[in-house]
Amino acid sequence: MKKVTQTIGIDVSKLTLDLYIRTTSVHKQFSNDTKGFKQIISWLIKQKINLDETLICFEHTGWYCILLSYFLYENKHPYCCINALEIKRSMGLKRGKSDKADAWEIANYAWLRRDELVPSIPPAKNLIELQRMISLREQLVKQQTASKNLLNGMASIVEVVTKDISMSILKENINHLEKQIRTTEKAINELIKLDETMINNYKLSKTVKGVGMVLAVQMLLHTHNYSRF
Repeated sequence: MKKVTQTIGIDVSKLTLDLYIRTTSVHKQFSNDTKGFKQIISWLIKQKINLDETLICFEHTGWYCILLSYFLYENKHPYCCINALEIKRSMGLKRGKSDKADAWEIANYAWLRRDELVPSIPPAKNLIELQRMISLREQLVKQQTASKNLLNGMASIVEVVTKDISMSILKENINHLEKQIRTTEKAINELIKLDETMINNYKLSKTVKGVGMVLAVQMLLHTHNYSRF
């Protein structure tokens, strides 16, 4: 990108985006959706912001910043998605003051490091879908484990297990969760097969002793399908 003459900090939450323009100290809030993203660009143009020389910066907030990242990248607006801990260590950012103040802190962080920051590139969309599926599997496994622990605890105080309604419900729930886990794993495998590079890297990862399906998927996600090497 060209020389950075302007930085904009965005405090990202589930429903809203708080923007702060560093040089003019102007703050405005938008909705965290496609409509809000388009309004941001229109508003910045009205504020006479040179987008070609502007770096937009925000914290990595998991799912809440994904759509914003794709919108900026696809429309060729340079941005940096920074780990929140990095900003906190560098600037002493204390969450909870206000969304406006947090956005200012982020804009200031980007300005002070404008010469060293490298614009971010969002992960491939199939990796995002893979992350979503593996997160779902993790939650299902946690639910199943909790139900199994509860079942084992109840079994120690129930005299006739076969006639206990609570035990029956828990067993049905455990079996249902097991089916959902298998269905999710099948969907994960089908998703991986859609990308030749991904399936090759996945298979190579599983050749390592001790690496199963879950760890192999996590390796794909953390390395962006090994594109970081």
